[in-house]
Amino acid sequence: MVPPIAIGVGTPGPADATRRIAKLAITLPGWVDVPLAEALEAKTGKPTILDNDANCAGLGEAWLGTGRHFQNIILLTLGTGVGGAIFIDGKLFAGHYGAAGELGLITFNPDGHVCKSGNKGSLEQQVSITAIRRRTGKDPSELGILAQAGDNDALNFWQEYGRYLGIGLTSLIYVLTPQAIVIGGGVSASANFFLPAAKAEIEKRVLPTSRLDLQIIPAELGNTAGMLGAARLAWGMVERK
Repeated sequence: MVPPIAIGVGTPGPADATRRIAKLAITLPGWVDVPLAEALEAKTGKPTILDNDANCAGLGEAWLGTGRHFQNIILLTLGTGVGGAIFIDGKLFAGHYGAAGELGLITFNPDGHVCKSGNKGSLEQQVSITAIRRRTGKDPSELGILAQAGDNDALNFWQEYGRYLGIGLTSLIYVLTPQAIVIGGGVSASANFFLPAAKAEIEKRVLPTSRLDLQIIPAELGNTAGMLGAARLAWGMVERK
């Protein structure tokens, strides 16, 4: 077995522009400006690089998954929270300070549930696993099984869920006009029940000129996407040296 030569890490929040400091994680109290790369290098002796876990998932999908067929994509991870990654001309867009792509924190409903980010009614509070449990008392996997069995309540839930997701994606499409939106995370296992409704909502709300040839498709790599993306990040760091 070839020994590792570098470490890539996905963190539950943005890293700084140098990809060495974990800036913030709203799910981890006290996790602010953590010099994680330095700490891991001191422990392992291996060069280390960080990025947001959703960016890592996006890098994985862009490298070896669904995203490899496109240059301009949005990845949305529908999990306990909602993360995002943006690729423009084949390159991950991280913004001026490295924190771009927090797509789950955009405002969906100004009078909705309070988000840990401090926002109110974020997209995450509408379509995450946490939001699904709050609304239904069930996990997405359970709702998927029920829908597969033809349960009307579950099927109606997924229709409504898809509509909300489509509405949330509308603004992103107008701003970025991607070739594809890749849907990952645990909720994507039920994509066949909610993507048709999401697509129909987008067709109603987005001008044809802004969604020309747009594809909205499930991710391919499942839970391995983030690990593969972190590995690609580390590999790129070694290549540059």
